[in-house]
Amino acid sequence: MKRISALILALLLALTLLGCAPAAEEPSASSPDASPDAAAGEDAQPAQDGGLNMDELYTVEVFSMTANYAGIQPGWFGKILKDKFNMEHNIVATNLEGGDSKLATLMASGDMGDLVIFGDNSVDTIKNAIDAGLLLDWQDNGLLETYGQTFLTEFPEALEYNKAMFGGGEHIYGIGYNVSYDDEGPNEGIDMIWGPYIRWDLYEQLGCPEVESLEDFLPILKQMQELCPTSDTGKPTYGFSMWSDWDNTHMMFAKQYGAMLGYNDGDTGNLLFIHGEEPKYESFLEDGGMYYRSLKLLFDANQMGLVDPDSISQKNADVTAKIQDGQVLFSYFSWVTGYNTPEHTDQGKGMYMVPFKNEKVYSYSQSTYGGIRTTCIGSKAKDPARLMDFLNWVYSDEGTMVYNNGPEGMAWVYGDDGQPELTELGVEIYNNSMTEIPEEWGGGAYSDGSPKFSPGTVTNTTVSKVSGVPFLNQLWPSVLEMDSNPVLNDWREHFGVTTPREYFEQNDMLSIYKVPFLPDGARVMSQDLEQKKSTIGQVVQEYSWRMVFAADEAEFEALWQEMTDKADGLGYQELLAWTIEGAEEEFAARENPLP
Repeated sequence: MKRISALILALLLALTLLGCAPAAEEPSASSPDASPDAAAGEDAQPAQDGGLNMDELYTVEVFSMTANYAGIQPGWFGKILKDKFNMEHNIVATNLEGGDSKLATLMASGDMGDLVIFGDNSVDTIKNAIDAGLLLDWQDNGLLETYGQTFLTEFPEALEYNKAMFGGGEHIYGIGYNVSYDDEGPNEGIDMIWGPYIRWDLYEQLGCPEVESLEDFLPILKQMQELCPTSDTGKPTYGFSMWSDWDNTHMMFAKQYGAMLGYNDGDTGNLLFIHGEEPKYESFLEDGGMYYRSLKLLFDANQMGLVDPDSISQKNADVTAKIQDGQVLFSYFSWVTGYNTPEHTDQGKGMYMVPFKNEKVYSYSQSTYGGIRTTCIGSKAKDPARLMDFLNWVYSDEGTMVYNNGPEGMAWVYGDDGQPELTELGVEIYNNSMTEIPEEWGGGAYSDGSPKFSPGTVTNTTVSKVSGVPFLNQLWPSVLEMDSNPVLNDWREHFGVTTPREYFEQNDMLSIYKVPFLPDGARVMSQDLEQKKSTIGQVVQEYSWRMVFAADEAEFEALWQEMTDKADGLGYQELLAWTIEGAEEEFAARENPLP
């Protein structure tokens, strides 16, 4: 959105036909609660009747900046829309249909559709759409009060956030994605984003030695390499296999050292580590700092023969294939441990998390505000009441279960203890999301029928108030019991927990970043500073890789000094000062969640 210049946007908005939002249906005294016995696979009454007339099929024009699908919502969720709400979603996806130019065209037309889903970095875009009269105030004509009780009772802070951010403290124009009832816990599931993860079977053969720091993994990995010098296909094994196609202003793989100690850079690429909980930060280019220590660890690993020589030229997909083959013994990330196939675990082999003593894993919390990706109703929507009725359901406990797990009765049911459990078909889907669905539930592959209109409603790791377990099926007790193998069971017995998340929570080893309320949204860097950041980033990337593969320690130190000197000469201190200013604003916002 930042690529639309202020001048062009102003001209487009000047052409917009400003108009009042159409009135919602008259309020009704009927209950706004969703019908608990509406089976998704059968014809059912609407979630709220509220005087709504659902006789006519409502083709909802959904304008989405986040969708990767265009056209009519298919499959099982499409059937739910028809059976429960007598509507269908026709999705217009800017990712696929013209990007910024499509957005500009819609804004100039004065009609953004029925439902509008904004993407990241959309604060200014949302405000401009509001100023142009393109979005509906959810409070108009009692719309929210009559048809949106889920929002009022369960997510009041998300509404207040939207009111403060976009509505001048009075109006509500939508709700953010991935909202939750509280912000106390991490939003990850079984695993945290970061590890570290190593070959558990080889680690056990070494007697499970204590690990004090990340550097202590090096001699352990060397011994593991000696125990297992070749992969399944006879290729040499390495402790570290990296990829460069995800690099930004730095070597992406080297940044992960900070994430193990409670820091992240906010994915901004501004070369500043910021602590998740405490008001602390550290420059990437600080002598002896975390980025330096990470490069030194990788340099030392390479000197020991533990670094894959293909690292600088290969891509993420190449590393994924090598992990699956057993060529890689260490991973910072929980989501690239594809080694744990049934074939391997049946042989007693597996890759699992092994913590180190002073670890503090950076984690993103759940949020009562929701993210900037905001779901709104267009001011020219044909039937705002039916739209609010639908949104109220999809953010409800029942709707969230369906959104994340498919219709009740198809993939899951409530057991005798009131907790959800997978059906036989649900187990198949759990193991393969491309499992075909019977026609009675909508047909097609399960993943093809998943909701396309939104990037997420309620965070799936939120605990359901109905079942008492998270909406994410990976965390259901019945699934955790089912989802086991000999190696995982051995890991669980060793640490006395069921999941890595449980281990980190029990041992106070999480640095949980709670999303702060920033009334002006993300700070926008000047073009001049953006250019300096890009140039500095090229230097940092290049020298970081050269340092890892330096011939000796003297060359490593010389390259570090040369890199920092060049970065300073290109304006790094100016970039650092700008980023620190933003960090200080965020620290203040953490202390004052809402104005």
